[in-house]
Amino acid sequence: MRFHLIFTILFATHLPALCGSKSLPRDIKAFVANAQACEHLGGEYDGQLPEDQKREIERDVRKYCGAASRQLPKLRAKYKRNAALLEAINSHANEAVLSYR
Repeated sequence: MRFHLIFTILFATHLPALCGSKSLPRDIKAFVANAQACEHLGGEYDGQLPEDQKREIERDVRKYCGAASRQLPKLRAKYKRNAALLEAINSHANEAVLSYR
């Protein structure tokens, strides 16, 4: 599971280069990485997993989903006048991030 999380974070931080777009600001890259890790972790949870793995996933969900959900409103406010960056932010505001409490 850790490998999948590391791969997700690495992919997210290199997403602009892979897409051929200009580099995103560091704060947006961090949000993208957290949002993608959050979404990934949502699919990892299974009630039949051993308790230690469930706790690990729950801890990581709090870490990544919590960070992304705190970052989202700040980034939307900060980049509200930059349509391209706002689109990049909103396109990564996945259901896992939006529903996290």
